Amino acid sequence: MFRATHLFLLAAAGLLPSEPAPGIQMDAPERESMDRAFAHALSLARSKADGLDFSVDHSSWEDPWVVQSDHYELRTTASRAYGVRMVNTLEGMLPIYQELFDTDKLPQRRVPVLIHPTQEAYSQYGDDHSDERSSIWGGYFDPNNPGGAIATVFDKSDSLQRMYLVRSSCQEFIHSAFGSQNLPVSLTQGLGAYAETFWVWDFLLSRFEQLRDAGQLIPLGELLTANRDAYVDRVELFNVQLAVTITYLRMFREDTRSELNGLKLVEAGSFDKYVRKAVRGEKLQGDPVHALLTEETDALDAEIRAFRGWRGN
Repeated sequence: MFRATHLFLLAAAGLLPSEPAPGIQMDAPERESMDRAFAHALSLARSKADGLDFSVDHSSWEDPWVVQSDHYELRTTASRAYGVRMVNTLEGMLPIYQELFDTDKLPQRRVPVLIHPTQEAYSQYGDDHSDERSSIWGGYFDPNNPGGAIATVFDKSDSLQRMYLVRSSCQEFIHSAFGSQNLPVSLTQGLGAYAETFWVWDFLLSRFEQLRDAGQLIPLGELLTANRDAYVDRVELFNVQLAVTITYLRMFREDTRSELNGLKLVEAGSFDKYVRKAVRGEKLQGDPVHALLTEETDALDAEIRAFRGWRGN
């Protein structure tokens, strides 16, 4: 027998049959039972349809689609399905953040996520609410935004949209779980850039190799000490290098890497332990990874540029 939802759709479309299909024979009791079932389904369909407004248009930012998950509330004018895909991505990242930062904390609210429909709307929002130079980032988190929102701009590519959202959600997670610890830009932006590479690692690595082979990489010491203003004209370059640097330390360098099974952490290495101390505001002096990133940058830079084992070869 049809499910009631199927009957509802047929009735709403005017396709609910009043007679059995040709060639189907029914005796009187069977026909009465079928008539009652169809009458009930039609009544249910009409009652549900009475509460629906088929003229609703969610293509304007004044009345967008609103998609809620356990920890996020996302607004978009694209489509509900698009919004569902994006909030599922954000929810899926939370266990990865918990493992990386060694915490069981989760957002204690539904974090607002705003996918602005145009670059102009997104930039205006940043101008009105943030000092994070929003127009140079595909997405960003600033606790000064209304409601502590994650803001981004619509991109028809799911992969790029996920990049923008994941980078910002990592930064939001750090803030909500550990507060503001005056972390260097290179660490907050780098961790976000690292997280977003889960969706585009091959592309990012290829881009890094192009920049390296063209002699366009920034010296690591400069990269790690740059303030936010330095990113304005070179945001892609900064993000690519920071993501690759963190990937090298977390996944490849013998004395800093963690043991991972896919994305699941098996055993934390010294880089993960350094990150956990940093986000908690703990003392970093004497930490060997801190020394690598502050006193031994020239040697580390040379290692990363010379490394050829990214693809396991």
